[in-house]
Amino acid sequence: MTTSCLSTPPSLAVPVDVLKDEHPTDQDECCAAAGPIARPAENSASNTAGPASRARSAIRSTTWRSPEVRAHMARFGAADVIVAVFPVWWFAPPAVLKGWIDRVWNHGFAYGAAETRLAGKRMLWLGLAGGSSGGYAESGLAAAMDTQLRMGISNFCGIEDAELRLIHDTETAPEEQVLADAETAAADFLFGEA
Repeated sequence: MTTSCLSTPPSLAVPVDVLKDEHPTDQDECCAAAGPIARPAENSASNTAGPASRARSAIRSTTWRSPEVRAHMARFGAADVIVAVFPVWWFAPPAVLKGWIDRVWNHGFAYGAAETRLAGKRMLWLGLAGGSSGGYAESGLAAAMDTQLRMGISNFCGIEDAELRLIHDTETAPEEQVLADAETAAADFLFGEA
């Protein structure tokens, strides 16, 4: 389940949109790290044409966007900072997060327009990874995720101030430590290194 919320915590001077993506059997860490949430609906458009025809039509038209997708776009438009909190599965974000990106960050909104609506925003990708920091660095997996998320999605969509922060050892570390590390990573991104 992918959920998002727009909130302005009392300690923040800028609106922050938090996307929380969680493992269906272990929701506590992502819930605690992301704070309050709201659930988006699937694309509600119905079309009897084949998949290729629907894809071509969707690229040419914005009428296929459901009210829920348009609501997410509006939330991003109002936010100065976007924070995506997600578990790392197979060294990447889960498919449900990718599906959310595909539905919301689409042509004419996030990219491909004369003026991108996301330019000037800041973005933090906060991944909860079971593996060690050393293992991710040695194998190049952290760099690969950074290229995909920061450069391939955020920068491509006009968000130049974007970072990937991975919280490691989430399978073995105490939950309190994981949550403290996530809070520190978010604070460092939002307010600078402590």
